[in-house]
Amino acid sequence: MKRKRRNVKLPLSTILFCWVFLCILPAYADDINNWSECTPYDYNNDAVSELACIRKGTNVNYIYYRDNTEFGDWTQVGTNQFTQIISFDADGDGYHDDLAGINSSNSYILYNIRTSGSWGGWTSISSNAFQSIARYKDNGIVAVNMNGKILYTQFSNNSHNGWSVIQTSNMQKVISFDQDSDGVNDDLAALDSSGHVWYSTNLSTFTQIGTNQLSHLISCDADRNGYDDDLAGINYNNYVIYTTDLSNWTSRADYKVKDDITAGDFDGDGTKDDLAVILHNDEGVNADKVMYLIMPYTGYYNFNGPIGDNFFDRLFAENYCPDNGNDPDEIAGINHNEHVKYTINSLDSWSSESHCCGDGTTDYDGENYFETCDGSDTTNCSAGYPCTSSCTCESCGDEYLNTSIEECENDSHCGTNEMCSNCDCVNSCGNGVKNTNEVCDGTDGCSDGYACNSSCSACEYCGDGVKNGNEVCDGTDGCSNGYTCNSACTGCGFCGDTVVNGNEECESDSDCTNGRECVPDHCTCASIYGTLTNCSSQPVSGISMTLQHVVCGTVEGVTETYSNTNGVYWFTGSLADETAYKVTETTFNDTIDFNCNKNNLIWNSDCATNEYPLDNPYNFTEKGCP
Repeated sequence: MKRKRRNVKLPLSTILFCWVFLCILPAYADDINNWSECTPYDYNNDAVSELACIRKGTNVNYIYYRDNTEFGDWTQVGTNQFTQIISFDADGDGYHDDLAGINSSNSYILYNIRTSGSWGGWTSISSNAFQSIARYKDNGIVAVNMNGKILYTQFSNNSHNGWSVIQTSNMQKVISFDQDSDGVNDDLAALDSSGHVWYSTNLSTFTQIGTNQLSHLISCDADRNGYDDDLAGINYNNYVIYTTDLSNWTSRADYKVKDDITAGDFDGDGTKDDLAVILHNDEGVNADKVMYLIMPYTGYYNFNGPIGDNFFDRLFAENYCPDNGNDPDEIAGINHNEHVKYTINSLDSWSSESHCCGDGTTDYDGENYFETCDGSDTTNCSAGYPCTSSCTCESCGDEYLNTSIEECENDSHCGTNEMCSNCDCVNSCGNGVKNTNEVCDGTDGCSDGYACNSSCSACEYCGDGVKNGNEVCDGTDGCSNGYTCNSACTGCGFCGDTVVNGNEECESDSDCTNGRECVPDHCTCASIYGTLTNCSSQPVSGISMTLQHVVCGTVEGVTETYSNTNGVYWFTGSLADETAYKVTETTFNDTIDFNCNKNNLIWNSDCATNEYPLDNPYNFTEKGCP
């Protein structure tokens, strides 16, 4: 684990100056203050930035560099004094590990090339009075002199090729950017003394962008095309302003900002399209705090923050952590106490170290852990759980399913009637709680006093054949004698209730088939047999009949005598197959002749001994037992 290194600061009187302008002082503690200006630079050539800063004070303004943003020490570089500083690649090694700056009297620019881990000493580039400096391409410097003219120079073989003057006056600040999207920051944008913005793609002809007046100007990638070809800044009304076409400006007027603006990739979309700013005093309790703006795909910046409780004067967005990318996605700044502070992993708080997530070491200063874990360093994680890319331990309940050690993170990862408990799938049906994979459980998920079935797949209900809840019965459950429950589950059926239920065949004649009739109080379909009397060769109107009710061979009821009234008549015999016929003819002729032709009429005169079933001249209907 890393531990914070503390060293003793020596009095200035003990400092020995180096003849080659390189003076390495004892390292200062990492919370040293009195910083006025910083620039990100790559101290150890790993594509991750550290800081070089100017420490202000009476006749001081020396440059110090930091060898590490995590618990790193500050070391003085020579005895020259500066007001502004930049990093660039003077020796062409592919890293911005060399420094240049305007001296404290603004009279000339000096540079210092770091080769093989050693500084080469400060060298002056001619005599000229300057008011601003910036990086040109990777290996050059562009600056504005006190006369408002823009000059630039480039380096090769560790030497510069002299100043070239761009014939433009009245300028106060210049930056380089990639207006033509060719991958090289070889185009220029500048603020004139009135704050108007101009740009050039040929180092000679400048074109003004609108009439807006700006106090700060930076480059960015607001249009997300992968090139640093857009501009943003702060206008004279203290609002963020930006352009993607170098012709029109768009203003964000919902927050007033001040003092500084920097561009980075704070949302991790791979483009330098986001901005960080310091709030204006008009924002009350949030004044001088840092907010950041995200450019969503709608093309209009959204404000976020403020970040933590520090109050800032300067901001520098860069890649301060080895997070597998080169985009500037962290922020460093100088706060009101003149301390350098970094955002910690995410844009929510500040620390005097950057606590880089991804370097494989859990940051610990001897008193506090600033990360839970880092890479393979999982000492603080539960057994078996790895470290995430944000340097927090995976854990049960983090909604990330690690199939090597977890069955589930939530119920959706489990099967039917299972729930996720401590990242294991367990049976849940019967615990009285309806979980994600159940229709119901107990009374949970059911209404009106009903309960869930044993498989937690449905609430019991009237008609499901199970007596439950406030039901009197359901199906045959709750009924006796073979009867069934009514449709409202409020009572069992009975013979005579007009509803055929249970083991009933009928409640009325219409419920029977084959012409049989429903026997009252029995709800059974049956044929009725009888014995014909007074059978004689007389007209139908003179016939009287006595019938006996026989239900499937059993005599029931009293014998009934039917007169010669026109209507329904029963004629039966003692046939072995117990068939019978019913006369449905309602009107008879008075002169019907009786004979023994069973294929024609009814009976003959000796019908007492020769009984035949009638055929259909009079619409007889067969009856029979079930």
